[in-house]
Amino acid sequence: MRVYVGIASYARPRVLAGCLSSLARCGVDGVVVEADAASREGEEEYRAVLEEAGASMTIVGAVRPAYRLGRRGSAAARNMVLEEALGVMGDGDALVLYDDDYICPGRGALHPPLARLGRDGVGLVGGRVVNARRRRRDPDFSLNILPGLADALTRLTGFVFLDTRHGPRYVERTTPLMAVSRSVIEDGVRYDPGYAGTGYREESDFQMQVLGKGYRIVYDPSLTAIHLCVDEGGNRAGWGTAERFYWKARNHLYYSDRLGAGFAKRVAGLAVITAYALLHGPSALAAVARGVRDYAGGA
Repeated sequence: MRVYVGIASYARPRVLAGCLSSLARCGVDGVVVEADAASREGEEEYRAVLEEAGASMTIVGAVRPAYRLGRRGSAAARNMVLEEALGVMGDGDALVLYDDDYICPGRGALHPPLARLGRDGVGLVGGRVVNARRRRRDPDFSLNILPGLADALTRLTGFVFLDTRHGPRYVERTTPLMAVSRSVIEDGVRYDPGYAGTGYREESDFQMQVLGKGYRIVYDPSLTAIHLCVDEGGNRAGWGTAERFYWKARNHLYYSDRLGAGFAKRVAGLAVITAYALLHGPSALAAVARGVRDYAGGA
């Protein structure tokens, strides 16, 4: 099995440089990069970063002058990564979907857990994301209390809770750190651009599609990435707290429609988002209400 890593990056070439440096030390077979530059200077920086990284490993992809062509957004950029990956991956190879501010902690964080891909119908392996510092916004809802509790709550409510400690195990939803087989990409699994704004829930939709194609998902905490949680740049940057909660509400309802979730699951998920919004004040609560209203009204 050859291991490739796919990265969509926007407006942070120096952050991408650190990620690529760590991947070179991890011994990956290649990296597929789709980089959107927010300025002419950023475009030049991206090209220099990819050229330097190409001296130690195979780099596939392109730098796009987003400052002239417009920002394409998270889903479109990630789908380009998947399309590019098809051109280099062979049967039995793995593509690990990375954020540009992930750091690979060592070869053992990638290769051993990916051996599960292709066995017993496994098409996706999810992993553990370790935050390098306390994240100020949008933490994962981790419930490392009892084995199976988080997964049971996910099935019951439709909202994604995470047990990031216990595994390997079969799951229905996992973290954004995902490794997929070539066959999953060939079967047409893609990120849905209907998750607008911050793209909240687009990874869960991706995983839902994987299950819908008849594959199984394994969560394995030994597949690990360190998340730098860089606030500047990025495909999801530039959104204030109120805007983030607005898109949480809207995209949750869009996801519920895609999932075919009943009324109870819709309400349960919104209740979790609302409870979290309470911690961020009146503007976050108002944003949740506005998101629900706009989605219901088709705005």
